Amino acid sequence: MVTEIALPPNTETGTLHDTPLPALLQRLNREKKTGVLLLNYPDERLNSAFSFAGGRIGRVLTPFAPKLSDFLISLGASSERLKELQAYLKADKRTREIMLAEGRVKPKFLTLALEARVEMALLPIFSNTTGRYEFQEGEQPVGFIEPGADPHKLGEDIVQRLDALVDLGAFTLSPYDAFRVVGDVGDFSKRTSDFTILEWRILAALFKPRTLLQLSTELVLNWDSLLRVLLLLERRGIVEQVDIDAETGEEYTLADDIKLEAGDSAPNFLLPSLEGTAFSLVTRRGQATLLSFLGHAGSAYANHRVNQLAEQHERFQEEGIEVVCIFSTMTSTVQEHAGQLEPPFLLLADAEHKAHNLYRTEASMLGLFDPRNLSGYFAGLRLGTAGGDLEGERSRMPATFLISPALRVANAYYGRYANDTPAVSDIFKWHSALT
Repeated sequence: MVTEIALPPNTETGTLHDTPLPALLQRLNREKKTGVLLLNYPDERLNSAFSFAGGRIGRVLTPFAPKLSDFLISLGASSERLKELQAYLKADKRTREIMLAEGRVKPKFLTLALEARVEMALLPIFSNTTGRYEFQEGEQPVGFIEPGADPHKLGEDIVQRLDALVDLGAFTLSPYDAFRVVGDVGDFSKRTSDFTILEWRILAALFKPRTLLQLSTELVLNWDSLLRVLLLLERRGIVEQVDIDAETGEEYTLADDIKLEAGDSAPNFLLPSLEGTAFSLVTRRGQATLLSFLGHAGSAYANHRVNQLAEQHERFQEEGIEVVCIFSTMTSTVQEHAGQLEPPFLLLADAEHKAHNLYRTEASMLGLFDPRNLSGYFAGLRLGTAGGDLEGERSRMPATFLISPALRVANAYYGRYANDTPAVSDIFKWHSALT
């Protein structure tokens, strides 16, 4: 027999899927509710609580923001004034009135810090609809900062700020995602010549792995402000996303001989395209990307696969999947062979096999001469674009990866022989499972 847990009286519960957080906050504000709003998510690290009085937020318990005192210090509060403000928050109503009358406390100063903290608490979870809410009506809690922050006004500001992040793909990031300065950063003086103080502060903090939550709280930075700068650093090739072990907090890296699997971070790379521009995977953050590693651009198998993908280009576009084919040959060789097919997607040259090695593609002479290659071999020859001097690693086997908008491996398929690639219909099934 299941025992039901009795909820406190005057308690409202529901899901954030049915009542998204922005709508919930507006309703509590409109109805001038007093009580505590509890937000509970499948990932318990996101759980937060907001205290209301008269429909306004005056206190918050959040993992996404430093203490109120940190905000006060950032606004210029001296140690003496900080003590006065802390005493004011702990005082009863009568003592507060006396402190206000004597001019020992400036309410507007507290309100500015409160609004900044509430925004910081709301930004990472504002669009998350996976959790449940519970609102317990009651009296105004101790420590409530009057008159409180207006959630309707803050909500409008947050929506505008989050909309500005959509084009950067930043909506895919979690507060628990981690970044660091790239391992082989080299001489990046030219890339940092126009850096602002904020960019230098973030860069300095990332010489060891940091989660976005750690960066945000340590530097007292709003979610959107942090992401705008961070993604700029990422696109310049100065920082990169890494995986952090949830228990130890240490960086998790795969051994060179371990293949990538679903859930792994997709390694970033920078390669030349046929148009002469450099392509970086991080520019695809926010959308699904199909990476097709095809070995030598002059092989019949590679040209056959390029043609298969090109024939389904319209469907890929409808599904919102960007296709990128990567060859372990020079740009001129890609242009000479696969480039003659003029596919409507990017062809990249990886002559030094850097990207191929990052994605653990393999070389196999047995796979090169496998009899199952014959159908793809003749189909590729009929295109009239294969052949010539196959310089480079002719025996490099194909590999296919569907990369999620969050730049994680959604599916990985390693070919066992030269013509072993997943059916295009299977790729669409992968994407359906992803969305």
